[in-house]
Amino acid sequence: MQFEIVETAAITLHQLLTHTSGLPLYSGDDDAACDRACFDDWLAKTPLEFSPGDRFQYSNPGYSALARIVEKASGADYETYLERALVAPLRLGPVGYLQLPDDASYAVGYYQGQRVGTPPELAWMEDGPSWHLRGNGGLVASANSLLRWMQATAEGRPLPDPWSAKQIERQVKRHRNVWYGYGWGVLDKPWGTVVSHSGGNGFFVADVRWFRDRDLFLAVTGNAYEKEQTNALISNLRDVLELAPTSE
Repeated sequence: MQFEIVETAAITLHQLLTHTSGLPLYSGDDDAACDRACFDDWLAKTPLEFSPGDRFQYSNPGYSALARIVEKASGADYETYLERALVAPLRLGPVGYLQLPDDASYAVGYYQGQRVGTPPELAWMEDGPSWHLRGNGGLVASANSLLRWMQATAEGRPLPDPWSAKQIERQVKRHRNVWYGYGWGVLDKPWGTVVSHSGGNGFFVADVRWFRDRDLFLAVTGNAYEKEQTNALISNLRDVLELAPTSE
């Protein structure tokens, strides 16, 4: 596959936030050791797959790049800044990598019934996960914490106006009735709008959804990644709560 060589210096924050930067899907394996210098070097040398702004293509390293920007702008490491600026003020509960309460416990991940381990056991470095993962995933959080984050976003609390509203605006069209805001997917259905995001690594999975027209929130986490089961659970919950016609 041939890639057009485009300098990453041409990328804007908007493009990083909306996955239109041209950066590839991955910078490396989540479990492969990569510190800040390693990731910065990858970012500087990696050719873009298309010119920034041309189209939507999900990019994990795009969000890792945003985490590095946060560090450079704040002078704090990413986890410390999250705790200080978001987790504590919004009372999200235990959220982070290593800066968690002493009594906080890590879930054990499973794959096809076999124990994989807790997040720190998955080849984490001394200060947390690899920079192939940091900034784009890997945060330890409960379903309750995800729910509080979604509610805070819905109430416009994480960011001052007008940025809070921009988070859930339809910034970039992915396909048909699916859009992407700043860190959130926006899905237009005949019965209403759903703001959501999900993620997983084959062992752990998380899915949070805000049914805006009903002002109702669902957050699901799991430690044995079964995508079909997770989707079936959310679909069944939606049907029980009568969030959409069953004939959809």
